[in-house]
Amino acid sequence: TMTKVYGCGSMGRRRTSIMKYQDQFAQELKANAGDSTDTVERLVAHLDEVRSIHQAEWPAMARAWREHELHALLLEDPYTRRAFTKPRGYAGDATTLDFVYGHAEVGDAVVGCSEIGRMIYAYTGGASLPANAVRWRCSEIARRIEAAAATHRTARVLAFACGHLREIELVHHHLRPHMRITAADIDEEALRVVENAYGQAVEIESRRVSVKDLITGRLEFEPGFNLIYTLGLCDYLSEKVAQRLVAMLLSLAAPGGEVVVANFTLSTKGRAYMEAAMDWWLQYRKADDLAEWARLAGGDVAAEVFEDPFGQVAYLVLRKPT
Repeated sequence: TMTKVYGCGSMGRRRTSIMKYQDQFAQELKANAGDSTDTVERLVAHLDEVRSIHQAEWPAMARAWREHELHALLLEDPYTRRAFTKPRGYAGDATTLDFVYGHAEVGDAVVGCSEIGRMIYAYTGGASLPANAVRWRCSEIARRIEAAAATHRTARVLAFACGHLREIELVHHHLRPHMRITAADIDEEALRVVENAYGQAVEIESRRVSVKDLITGRLEFEPGFNLIYTLGLCDYLSEKVAQRLVAMLLSLAAPGGEVVVANFTLSTKGRAYMEAAMDWWLQYRKADDLAEWARLAGGDVAAEVFEDPFGQVAYLVLRKPT
């Protein structure tokens, strides 16, 4: 079994448990390439356990963990590799999420990877609880878009940090003429995909906007949106910035309008795999943290906080009075 000494102090005086089973997992993946999903699931659970025991040392341990051949095997999964290599500069870009959605745009990458890679992907982007939670998140916001389009003659919708806006594919085509979507993102390439994929079917205005642009008032939106949502953005924001963002989004909502914000929870399964194998670090929060955002946003606002059926993502829904 491969072991390694890290750093100094208690970390340098002992060999850490994170390397203990790497040889074993690597051997299992190679031996059971056609049926390695169970191995990946056990690896993910093992990393979560190690992380919980060694929280203070974990960032250094995660970096060192990648020196083993096991990490090279995991990078045969195109989803893990995309997050780790960060071609657009950050882990959770819109194409990375397309792997979770099983979208046709990434089909060639999946078909073209190794047998080991496809089996790893079957768990990381398919069967894992976070992947299920991301797909549920997409369908949940599509349902809310449909509700807005069914309620208003022309529903104004703001998708902030919209990515590839894949939720539009889940909205019934009869309701699409009854909405006008402002798709906002810092990623110009993602906005081009949105325009090319959905611009003919839905009235879409794309806006290149950063969080800083919005909360500082550098770029403004015309208020009066019936639905505003940001689904993955707060996972990357500090508490202070997230609070300011929620308050700003609420100010843009119309009377009776709805603001929906999502954030991965502290009980997310596989966060250690994301950090060690994918170099993907999020700000995990409790549902109570999102409830505090509602309180700080102020005003006469109805607030609802809930978690998805998988216990992976918490949601805050704010509704302005009519």
